[in-house]
Amino acid sequence: MESGSDALLAEVPDAHLDAEFTIQDLDAAMATMADDPYLAHVPVLVGLLDLAGLPMVGARQAEKLLAPRALPSNELLQR
Repeated sequence: MESGSDALLAEVPDAHLDAEFTIQDLDAAMATMADDPYLAHVPVLVGLLDLAGLPMVGARQAEKLLAPRALPSNELLQR
């Protein structure tokens, strides 16, 4: 059985993934993040660098990445 903090620790990423990929709601996805999020795609560092080649840091950069045009469609998953 999970303790209260363990349950919360599981709920936050679940809520973020649901907002980002299921309902594709930028505001809901951003609400699950820290005020000043740091985004890093650890395995390959692809797609998270700005035009100057610097890591995207902060809420504005996160919004650019997670904007509805950048959220993947679930069309293939629904087949």
